[in-house]
Amino acid sequence: MMFVLVVLWTLAAILLITNPKYEAARWIALTLFVAGGGALSLTITENILPYLHHFHIGTNDLELILFNVHLAGSFLNLAGTPYCFLMFAICYSELFRERSKKVIAYLLFIPVPVMFWITPFAPDIQPDYRMYFVWCVPYFIIGMFLLLYSTRIEKNGWFRRDRMRTNILVIPPVVFQAATLYTAEAFFPEWPEVWRYAPAVVGGMFFTFLLLSKHGILGVRFRFGKNSLHHALRATTAGTSIINHAIKNEMGKIKIIADLIQSAAAANNQTEIQQYGRAILDSSEHLIALISRIQSQLRDDEVKKRWCNLEDIIQMSLSQIRPYLEQKQFQVIVDSTGNTAVFCDEVLVREVLKNLFTNAIEAMEERGRLYLSLYETRKHVIVEIMDNGVGISPKDLPHVMEPFYSTKKDSGNFGLGLSFCYNVMQKHEGFIELDSVLNEGTTVTLFFPKPKNLVNWRR
Repeated sequence: MMFVLVVLWTLAAILLITNPKYEAARWIALTLFVAGGGALSLTITENILPYLHHFHIGTNDLELILFNVHLAGSFLNLAGTPYCFLMFAICYSELFRERSKKVIAYLLFIPVPVMFWITPFAPDIQPDYRMYFVWCVPYFIIGMFLLLYSTRIEKNGWFRRDRMRTNILVIPPVVFQAATLYTAEAFFPEWPEVWRYAPAVVGGMFFTFLLLSKHGILGVRFRFGKNSLHHALRATTAGTSIINHAIKNEMGKIKIIADLIQSAAAANNQTEIQQYGRAILDSSEHLIALISRIQSQLRDDEVKKRWCNLEDIIQMSLSQIRPYLEQKQFQVIVDSTGNTAVFCDEVLVREVLKNLFTNAIEAMEERGRLYLSLYETRKHVIVEIMDNGVGISPKDLPHVMEPFYSTKKDSGNFGLGLSFCYNVMQKHEGFIELDSVLNEGTTVTLFFPKPKNLVNWRR
């Protein structure tokens, strides 16, 4: 059982280290830890203690300590695993309010001290498996139901796929535990100890975890390729300080000229030219503000966050590219739930959106359709940007976030736009997803962490 112990505690550590602020990740990590207690218990009684006895290297105090650890591990596995799993399912399903979850956590914990009180621990732990079956198996069943139900009602495609991957990872070992440790031991004690097949089940779970983590599961994502992506992003800063000064100077000249154009148009009552001058002036001011900050952004300095209305940022970003949209007769549809606040760096988020809008424009033919959706879940504020352009091939899709990788080979594009977007979203403790079907279109989804307190914003 040493293999089971190492795998379960390794997975627990990965999940906890990767996403310690995510409540569901903490609960599933705790589930794996207490489940590993059973493997620790068997490792002590079947491997460590016999080894000490065989070579006469143990002491009475050491053996007593190990035996007490065995008792604790066995009890934690029996009583703690179903409780922690059900709490994980409650948190991960997002079907309950915070106050309700706290009350439920206390109520569901009641059987644990009761079982501790009635379970004999001398001369060894003697669990009443039928008593455990009465409440542990229902805990497992309710937990699996919550996972499956939350997957069924999930409307967001990315979250639904994440929930499906979680179900594939979690449910099979839970069924195995409920069937072999509680049901079989309670009603068929004469059967062989089928729970000893646990190494095969846990090994399969670990292999599944490695496969699914490539796409994202329980907050573990891009962990095998993320370092190389970050190193590549750092490499892009090598020439940034050189070009920033030159670009800023030229943009200053453009701003002055745009101001002169706008003033002359106003003096001659040329409204249309005045509007174009205003657009050039707005773009110039935005680029100057962006350039003054982009170096610190790439150096991993703190971004300048404040409360912003994300719908306003979207509209401002659209206004900067509106001449291109009108020229190609694109249809733009904005579907918003209303006044949505995020704590963000407005300049950088505007640049992210402008990059994504530009990519969509370049991918579509004339009379294309750009669909923007802004909505909230319990944990995120989400922006979806969908186009009906040429799409991205499956061969290119895994690499589009990499710096200097471009699908537009003959357009003079440097392939830095999406890597910049990725870096900005990381800075906001959010993330970016990209789905595409060749010759059908592309959907880019931005996930901003949802603010916990909007009192000041609403005032």
